[in-house]
Amino acid sequence: MAEDLFPKTYHELTNELLEHLEEEDPELLVRIFERRRQRRVEAARKRLAGKTFDEKVAVLARILDEDGYFADFEGRPDGTYLIREQNCAIWGVAVRYGLACSTELEFLQEAFPEAQIDRVTHKVAGAYVCAYEVRPLVL
Repeated sequence: MAEDLFPKTYHELTNELLEHLEEEDPELLVRIFERRRQRRVEAARKRLAGKTFDEKVAVLARILDEDGYFADFEGRPDGTYLIREQNCAIWGVAVRYGLACSTELEFLQEAFPEAQIDRVTHKVAGAYVCAYEVRPLVL
């Protein structure tokens, strides 16, 4: 559809609405980001159920890709994985609200609790991509 070719300002509208919410009730803003995270966790866990560790990494990268992050992953010789997000699907909000980024990391960690997931590069901090190291959780 040609409409998709024209400029959009969704992030500006989103930021404006979030700003109004934050002015009214800062805790409401936190709850909204938390609710988004929780819904994503629930949906991801359904897709990850019954998969091996390796399959879960692939599915998690696929979920991020479907969400617009242009995500990919690679296995490394030490048995860890690196998930990279070439695009930030929430950039316009993330640069203004750190909660957006922190709940993204929490989403990954909660959706895949049998893994240790750490953000190793961060676009908002100046990196070219957001990248997450994924390793089996050692108990």
